[in-house]
Amino acid sequence: MEQVYKQLEQQDARLIEIFRREEIDNVETFMEINEQDFKRLNLTTKMIKIVTKIQDQQRNNDKTEEWIEEEKPLHGSNNDNPRSNKTSGVQIIDPDNPYAGINLEQVINIDTVFDKTVEGVQVMEALRENPRPNESILKEINKILCECLRSLYGCRPSNFYKNEIALSLVRTYPSLASNNPGVPQALWFHPNARGTNRHAGRLFYHMEYIARKSDERVVKRRRLDEPSNTDAAPGVSSENSENVDLHELILEVKTMVPKTQMKSRVLELWGKRFSIRQQHRQQGNFYDFIMDFPVFTAFDGEMVTHDFEKLKPDAESFASSWPTLEAKILDRHKECFKEVKTDFVRVVAITRQKNPSRGSKRTNQDETSRKNPLKGIIEWIEAEDNFTAQHPLLPTLYVRGLFLEDSSDCAICWNNLTIPIIKDLKTAFEVFIKCFYAFNVAPAPSDKQFFLFFGSVLGVETLSTTGTKFMHALS
Repeated sequence: MEQVYKQLEQQDARLIEIFRREEIDNVETFMEINEQDFKRLNLTTKMIKIVTKIQDQQRNNDKTEEWIEEEKPLHGSNNDNPRSNKTSGVQIIDPDNPYAGINLEQVINIDTVFDKTVEGVQVMEALRENPRPNESILKEINKILCECLRSLYGCRPSNFYKNEIALSLVRTYPSLASNNPGVPQALWFHPNARGTNRHAGRLFYHMEYIARKSDERVVKRRRLDEPSNTDAAPGVSSENSENVDLHELILEVKTMVPKTQMKSRVLELWGKRFSIRQQHRQQGNFYDFIMDFPVFTAFDGEMVTHDFEKLKPDAESFASSWPTLEAKILDRHKECFKEVKTDFVRVVAITRQKNPSRGSKRTNQDETSRKNPLKGIIEWIEAEDNFTAQHPLLPTLYVRGLFLEDSSDCAICWNNLTIPIIKDLKTAFEVFIKCFYAFNVAPAPSDKQFFLFFGSVLGVETLSTTGTKFMHALS
């Protein structure tokens, strides 16, 4: 490190003060400085060039030393180089385990693990080129680390070793750390995240998968069934079995491809996890939770309908109660929105106009609002537009087709979530109303009375004074 300090002193002495303040006092730590550290330390462009230049020089020196060390046995006996002798000895003893000799009793430089295999070297190169890797690189990292744990400690390593290897990864590559300052390794392994609805990290779940594939799982269960001091042993065994089954269920639902022939299996698994989804609804983080389950958007919104029916088991059928009500509204308000040709769209627009929310702040009536009486609730887009390009802050029903007309190409969009519904607009609108209950999201304050009215049509809400007057006028 003294040599590095001398080079820094010749080019920019301010860097020495910065590095000493940050306790960068060895070459290994100096070589780990990356773009994220440059921004954090507020280094100038000139300083960054100086640091990267010295890092490149150090890497070239390391490569030269490695080459010389490899050549030494050619000029002398293996006994002259005890370090080479030790390394070759490990390889001869266990050639099938490249990770032999790695000690995870403390945090290490994770490149020690990556350097053992071809895949690991490729990961190192990818991380140097791009500190923010894509999902495929993250999966490869997870696979390599889990294979290292399995090789060293078996299919069921202790949480201590999982935590140490996760810490080693994020300290060597800070860009792979989580946003949680207290637990930077949380993305890979969270020491305290055991239990329902708590993400334990990539390493934890992949090691569970490896353990299930191995024969050790059967042995573990037999040991748990053995009687202990009290009658609590069977309960413990049952609890562990349920946890394993839960993890299997979660993995299956996450990775399931929602094909038509698998619909019954998807709905069966979806029903088993209702209590977990309900907890996330109550905690207010349902959106973040559901984004991990692509199957939620399948089958024309049937997952939304399933959750709604579980939440509101006494709900009435929209298809049976709506036609009579639609005819009454059209007959009572013949002069409203005569320019709208589709009866259903016209009735929904009339309902919104006749059920305003008193006291709520309304947006300015711009040109777009005048053209679309259902702006913010139902939006029409061009046939060539993509649903995935829409990112509304509240659930919104998008219709691809002619403006203010029916279509069988609809989708419910909410932030980055898109639920395609390849059915008529009336069916899509029914799912749309139900999604506010399934998502546990409140509609816009200016449309509160509107959604209360349709909630009463489904038999799950009580009409307000405004809605009661509107219904009374129909009769």
